[in-house]
Amino acid sequence: MIDENDYVIKDVYSFDRYPYISEEVIFKSYIKEIEFFSLPIEVIDVFKLAWNSRFWEKRGYDGATLVKDDREPRIDNFIHDYLYRMGYVGNVADVIYREMLIMTGYSGAKAYKRYIALVLASPVLYIKHAFKRNVLGIPEEVIKLKDFLTK
Repeated sequence: MIDENDYVIKDVYSFDRYPYISEEVIFKSYIKEIEFFSLPIEVIDVFKLAWNSRFWEKRGYDGATLVKDDREPRIDNFIHDYLYRMGYVGNVADVIYREMLIMTGYSGAKAYKRYIALVLASPVLYIKHAFKRNVLGIPEEVIKLKDFLTK
């Protein structure tokens, strides 16, 4: 299902959020999560874009920004951070996050609480990205994932 040769994995500790966890261990935890929850190919396609972009090296990564999770690292936080930090800010990113929370074990009520917090924060974050000229067109894989999750 997942060919690890399709991913750039360095033997380093490149995530500031996890200074004592190697990149390979973090990557493997995301792969285990994909397999454990039987996440669809649309999630895998966006995960591949996110991982191979290596966004965290220049743009950072903080996991769940507003409310920290008990279980980290989480693939839903990783993909949402990728979408925001790359400038794909707003409804698409937030809906994907909400649906992925549910797919990875959150109750619907808890996922919606996190989603509402994001919706309320999105305008401020969008403006912040707009001033940095970091609001980009959304990749086809991301649109496919949102469409898949909301059908």
